[in-house]
Amino acid sequence: MTDHDAPPADPGWYPAPHANGESRYWDGTQWTDRKPDEVAADAAAVAPSSPTTRTGRRMWGVPPWGWVLIGIGVLIALSVVVVISPWSP
Repeated sequence: MTDHDAPPADPGWYPAPHANGESRYWDGTQWTDRKPDEVAADAAAVAPSSPTTRTGRRMWGVPPWGWVLIGIGVLIALSVVVVISPWSP
């Protein structure tokens, strides 16, 4: 065995001498049969096709539209207080 045929020291993807230079994963002790395209296919099968986002997020158990209604109610209450207050002209 020459230095050229010596396996790499660190785990990773390398051209495997037994696979006609095709990339295979060296796990630090032996060559695996996994090919990069198989790993990519596995990752695509596991990962969602598009990022998921949460919609309708709740704050203190109140949905977003609830906060809008609360805000409108507060504005109406403040308007009533300002209109009937003794300090208004």
